[in-house]
Amino acid sequence: KNTREQIKKDLENEQKERIFHFAEEYMYFLNQSKTEREAVETTVDILKKNNFKNVEEVEKRTDIELTDIRWDEENAVYEVEYIDHDCGSANVYHYVKDGKDMLVSTNREIDEVALYKITEE
Repeated sequence: KNTREQIKKDLENEQKERIFHFAEEYMYFLNQSKTEREAVETTVDILKKNNFKNVEEVEKRTDIELTDIRWDEENAVYEVEYIDHDCGSANVYHYVKDGKDMLVSTNREIDEVALYKITEE
């Protein structure tokens, strides 16, 4: 029978295990990282073991599109407009200037920052 006290005790034990596991991993890191160079090497090893990839070694995608998706209230449908292609936008900021929709996009795949003015066709 799981009483409230038993559940609390089990949860506390699980939390303690997680804390100790974290502490052990951190101590390992500190022991392996006596210098900055060793800290970098240890960090890279840990990342590789967890399937992280070096961004320099990953082939850039060029089939990524910047898309504007809007809800059309009148027709109760989504409208899709392709703004740019092969750019790989990482972050996009929208603002309105003089009644026009503007987008600033960091296009990581082609190493640029672009300003788009969205107009009606």
